Amino acid sequence: MGKYKISTKEKNQIVETEFYYKQGYDSVKINTSYRSGWVIATEKEILNDYNPKVGIDVRSLELEDHSFLDGRGDDIEFPGNKNI
Repeated sequence: MGKYKISTKEKNQIVETEFYYKQGYDSVKINTSYRSGWVIATEKEILNDYNPKVGIDVRSLELEDHSFLDGRGDDIEFPGNKNI
């Protein structure tokens, strides 16, 4: 099994999304942007359908290691699309 390092070509291209749920309520979504970073993946299949305009959703990959560098801010989205 090979290892594949996936990194950003341009700055500000990594967004980490977290969802917070409370039973009976809608979710709160927090997007944190990073200037650069990389992941080490062990699945070659991810490269088969790669679209550079869309990128890769690394949540579905088996990751061996990762590093997201220089977080630059959060975007918090509440139910009803109210951002702060």
